[in-house]
Amino acid sequence: MHLVSGKSGEPLHLGISPWFGSAAIVIGGPIAVLSILQCRKVLRSLKPMEIPAGYRAGVDMFGNVAVALLGIMLTVFLSIGEP
Repeated sequence: MHLVSGKSGEPLHLGISPWFGSAAIVIGGPIAVLSILQCRKVLRSLKPMEIPAGYRAGVDMFGNVAVALLGIMLTVFLSIGEP
């Protein structure tokens, strides 16, 4: 928001915001992975006729994989820091 506001001359006061953001990333990534595993487990237990017509499990899993990968990349970036 600091960059968007156009007040580039003022010091940036982060407070605890980076900690909340980091916690969301570190918690959200593993939850996305667990969600993928749970979805696969449930789908394997269903008979083909029990799956609703037009249901596309790949869309859900793709979204969760994307969230998990972004979480991993952001965690690595935050742990390494800026050069």
